[in-house]
Amino acid sequence: MSDYKIRRDPTHPNAITIETPNGKRIRITDYDDGRIRFRLVEAGPMHVQERYLTGRNQDVIVSVVPEGWVRKRQDENATLKDDSKGSR
Repeated sequence: MSDYKIRRDPTHPNAITIETPNGKRIRITDYDDGRIRFRLVEAGPMHVQERYLTGRNQDVIVSVVPEGWVRKRQDENATLKDDSKGSR
């Protein structure tokens, strides 16, 4: 984690920005009323790939991927399946 940079936002005392080693920035804001907001800075367009928003005191998981990522993975998997058919 030492390659990650964490900065506080001087304009919002409950916000931090995390910069990843590859330059992605995630801003997390914790509000007094219990809300939490995640902002992926200059990362759009994105699609929600996974969301797990369930019961009391359970983990909350949200996964987003760049636009086109799902199609690219599907195409790669289809190519792998086609290649395996030809090698039988």
